[in-house]
Amino acid sequence: MQIALHAGVHATDEGRLLKCLSRNGKVLGPRGIAVPPFGSYRILLRDAIAAVVSGHSPAPNARAVLLDGILACTDHADEPDRMILSNQNFFSNVGAAMRDGILYRAAEARLDAMAKLFPRDEI
Repeated sequence: MQIALHAGVHATDEGRLLKCLSRNGKVLGPRGIAVPPFGSYRILLRDAIAAVVSGHSPAPNARAVLLDGILACTDHADEPDRMILSNQNFFSNVGAAMRDGILYRAAEARLDAMAKLFPRDEI
């Protein structure tokens, strides 16, 4: 599966991209593209990523558990070919977005954590 992350930059999108994609779910769904509602994964992914970043290895079934939670609010009975996730806090909350003159200093570690949580997927 391909997982597209729309991280954006804080205060630049106000959720417009995700709203547009969500409104087009009836067109995207039959093409194998899931656009889960933001609320179905925000806390779930945040906590899973934080655990991996802090040194915990994902459980063997972590991917399946995450997908069940993320896709529970969609029309996808089967795993989609592509999934689009949007969260301006993927790489940092707004208060830590700029540290030591570097924008989203934690981005690399958080992307690495995503790769560990979804090891067979293309992110």
